[in-house]
Amino acid sequence: MSTDEVLKIAHTLGEALSRTEAWQGVLAARHSIMRDEEAYQLLAQYQDASAKIERKNQDGLTITQAEIENIENMQEKLAVNSLIGSLQEPQERFSQLMHSIYFAIEQALEGSFDTGGSKGEH
Repeated sequence: MSTDEVLKIAHTLGEALSRTEAWQGVLAARHSIMRDEEAYQLLAQYQDASAKIERKNQDGLTITQAEIENIENMQEKLAVNSLIGSLQEPQERFSQLMHSIYFAIEQALEGSFDTGGSKGEH
């Protein structure tokens, strides 16, 4: 089987995933956050600050105590925001689905895929 054929199957899988209840839940929660200016700004600021710290960490640079405190402060604000909190459950469900898919792929690669579902349940 060619790489193009495998990529076509992956694309088809992506389309199927986009129609799952798990993904639709993630999209609904994201849209709610995007419509709320406070939640959207808070999440965007956290993602930006988190990415900067991750880049510094990857580059071997020192992360300051002020940066750590800033991230912790943002995490506390995220934790009490109900819209952002509503994103956690759908993201976890989708993440579990993706782990199950990855497990199924691993099993298929090893030639021991169990279609009964007992091995694929995490």
